[in-house]
Amino acid sequence: MLVVGAGVIGSLYAAKLAAAAGCEVSLVARGRRVAELAGGLRIREAGEIDTVPVRVLTDVPRDEDFDYVLVAVRLEQAGAALRLAAGARSPSIVTMINCAGDYAGWIELLGKGRLLPAFPGAAGWLGEGGVLNARATPAGMQRTTLGEPHGARTGRVRILAAQLRAAGFPTAMSNRMSAWQLTHAAFVSALADAINAAGDADHRQVADNRGLMEDAARTFRDRVRRMRRGGIRATPAKFELLSLLPVRVSADILAALLRPESGDWMMVRHARSARAEMDTLRESLEARLATLDGKAPRVTP
Repeated sequence: MLVVGAGVIGSLYAAKLAAAAGCEVSLVARGRRVAELAGGLRIREAGEIDTVPVRVLTDVPRDEDFDYVLVAVRLEQAGAALRLAAGARSPSIVTMINCAGDYAGWIELLGKGRLLPAFPGAAGWLGEGGVLNARATPAGMQRTTLGEPHGARTGRVRILAAQLRAAGFPTAMSNRMSAWQLTHAAFVSALADAINAAGDADHRQVADNRGLMEDAARTFRDRVRRMRRGGIRATPAKFELLSLLPVRVSADILAALLRPESGDWMMVRHARSARAEMDTLRESLEARLATLDGKAPRVTP
């Protein structure tokens, strides 16, 4: 496997696929991250720092074959990263990128049949000296999710899902990835806007801010309604249910997600460190919703 992007997500998947699943992993890094990885990929687990030997590159090899190329970057970096990945000799480019589920431009860039959209189930941060402090998110909160753009359950999806599970990532396959990512974008950008509107408040204080939680719940509900009018059901079903609850109830649920420590490392830290990504996500989400507004209901994959 080749992993393009050596930030938190790319580093964690590279480390776990190499150490736990036994995959041959190469990691494309840039800038100071190259020096930080010179002695191996260092990851802190259970208070101890382990070093995982991973082959580090500064470019995509043009003379090697890869079963999968995982692209793990923020949305505003997607164009440059996918142009880089497009040069790899691989039939499967796995986009572990937060997006609004409109894959047309990516398919055109990569070539027909190569795109395999996914979403990472992991969170964390890079500490001093580039030490990775990250982990897979619990299965009940966010699994690594992947599926073909056209919805079929193909062999390459099953094989990659099995490798990810072997690496320790709770994993799910979806036959509605475009709708899945659109739903997730509607949810996470509403919550991120509430988090960032709270300034320096910690995750518990954000959770206790009733006005912000209700704003996020209302924004998410309104976005799902626009999706529904355009013929796209929210997925998974728990998000459809969340959008149907009274705002005061769904606000309580959002607060319950943010209040524990997991709310800090899974949501608050990322929302604040990735504001450019959240802005780009919101813009692309609104652009896609605008294309759905006024459309007659239709069945979509």
